[in-house]
Amino acid sequence: MAILDYRGLPIQTETITQPALSLTAMNRQSLWREERGGYLTPRDWERIRRDALMSNPLEFMNWIETIRDSDLHLNSILSTRVRAISGLSWVVTPASEKTADKKIAAHIESILKKPDLVRQLNRMIDNGLVWGFGCLEILWDKAWQPRLMWRDPRYFIPDQETGETLLLASPDNPLGAPLKPYKWVCHIPALRPGKIMRNGLVFQAIFISICKQLKLRDWLQFAEIYGYPWRIGRYDNNASEQDIRKLVNALADLGIDASAAFPKSMEVNFVETNAATGAGLFDSLVDFCNNEQSKLILGQTRSTDEQSVGLHKASEAGSPDQLRQEIKIDDARDVEFTINRDLIEPYINLHFGEQEIYPTAQLFIPEKRDLATLLILIEKAVPLGAKIPVSFINEAFGIPVPKEDEEILAAPQAPESAPVTQNTPPEPAINRYLLQLNAAPTPAVDEILTLEALDTWQQQLEPIIDPIVDFFADCQNESDVISRIDSMVGKIDPAEVTKQLAVAAFKARMLGNE
Repeated sequence: MAILDYRGLPIQTETITQPALSLTAMNRQSLWREERGGYLTPRDWERIRRDALMSNPLEFMNWIETIRDSDLHLNSILSTRVRAISGLSWVVTPASEKTADKKIAAHIESILKKPDLVRQLNRMIDNGLVWGFGCLEILWDKAWQPRLMWRDPRYFIPDQETGETLLLASPDNPLGAPLKPYKWVCHIPALRPGKIMRNGLVFQAIFISICKQLKLRDWLQFAEIYGYPWRIGRYDNNASEQDIRKLVNALADLGIDASAAFPKSMEVNFVETNAATGAGLFDSLVDFCNNEQSKLILGQTRSTDEQSVGLHKASEAGSPDQLRQEIKIDDARDVEFTINRDLIEPYINLHFGEQEIYPTAQLFIPEKRDLATLLILIEKAVPLGAKIPVSFINEAFGIPVPKEDEEILAAPQAPESAPVTQNTPPEPAINRYLLQLNAAPTPAVDEILTLEALDTWQQQLEPIIDPIVDFFADCQNESDVISRIDSMVGKIDPAEVTKQLAVAAFKARMLGNE
């Protein structure tokens, strides 16, 4: 029975051990000769964008690395997003607790820990996020052990019909041929649905980068004349073109070496300019462009703001993560899906045969916790009876478990207080009322006030309760209650209760001022 890939295509064991023929036949130098220089304009980008979406992306691909080289901020945040995933470690979960399934999981885990494989996967992740797709060719040896080789994205092209299927281009078939089963690890992250070329982060960020590069050019031109006075030359109406040209050249010489020669009949004036005027326009626009790119790629701008407003000020509310956690999780899930589908399942099928349930490889993402808030929660919860394992605290704070003979930190013990003798008289209170209370063992302050209030509670509440009792005694039914309730409210007199509450509050305040 033939082994099928996830698309239902049968594999050919005699071909998947050989490099793809199109790669050996294609001259790699032809790719690098297409590297671009200079800069793009919005009109150029509109044409390149249209061609890329029509499955003719070569010119766009040739510009990607040029854009990354020229836009350092864009390259930095792209690298941040890539490294947030490439730095994670793999965890393999067996399909079940059976010995055979655990053995298979151990094989997979040993493969994913190979340094060369990790390095190739990192390049694939970079291409997937930046270009929209990344491909590794699987070179199987005679023992069916995989070796991954990164392939330049410019060897691939979207299909002409939908633009959603990746094909392998060759000199004989420039429109591309389907990728062979069990031959490729092809990572297409689910950043945007639809056409593959629209999927990459650079495709979405490049217009802002173009605007920023154009504004930087204007900024440099502005810097050349920043603070210089305007040089204005005047000539008579009957001046010849030769005289005008002399005046223009003289003005240019004044800007270079501050000396010039021109006829006496010509007049030159210097007009001072306000050097501060408009100077902030350029950097504010560049900052806006940078923030837009940061929001697209990192999901936030706060960590990039640390560069302009200072690390302390930008992080007053806590140190922010470089990449938002939900974006990191989503990127990791995309990579896991690709590896499980294109590498792990083919490896298992070739070594152990097809399985009903396959082990799963996952990228371990440490849970981000607010440690200050967690510490406060522990302090409040433990006295209330919450059972918190010590292992949880060690893991959350990154504290290793101490060994048996290892010295550990402990809270300092409070010094023992001197014993209080029974004959020691209490210190007299400042106010007279507490002085009387101190003459004998006294109950708590709230207990004293409570006892005093209970002595007169009936007199206090009679003006409130009596009108209510009389009202309900006179009412015959529900409609009576509804129609007459407003008149009853006016008879309630809370004056006595209010007075007693004020007196009690005053006494409590005095009793508290020891």
